[in-house]
Amino acid sequence: MELYCSRLAHYGIDDIRAAIEKLMFTRREEGETAFPDLPTLDEYIRAAKNARLRTEREQRERAEAEAEERDRHEHPENYFDVRQMIHEFVKSNGIEVLPPQKPVSLEGVTAALEVLTAADLRALADVVEKREGMKRRERRV
Repeated sequence: MELYCSRLAHYGIDDIRAAIEKLMFTRREEGETAFPDLPTLDEYIRAAKNARLRTEREQRERAEAEAEERDRHEHPENYFDVRQMIHEFVKSNGIEVLPPQKPVSLEGVTAALEVLTAADLRALADVVEKREGMKRRERRV
């Protein structure tokens, strides 16, 4: 029993409890003891711990996504639409693309980006930096 205790001491009690509950409803083979060997118990506990961690991670990610979505709706000024910015830039430089009100296909954006020169891309980066600076100043006010 001391071997079991020392080996399982680093697991949380809830993980051990979940593993034992699962083992309680597992059929034993002919001649198998009621209490499993240490490797089997260890395997069930690790599986319970992994399931718990996966569930916690999924819940955390879902909560973060919901919080970000709420923030996007409550503070749209903190976010910008890259497609919209590309369209504004391309339009201001005389490159014809679909109007911003219509859905943009990936082909249209890719085609528009292919005709941009290095100077055009730098100018686009300047536009992005300028917008970010304006947003930072607005947040400070």
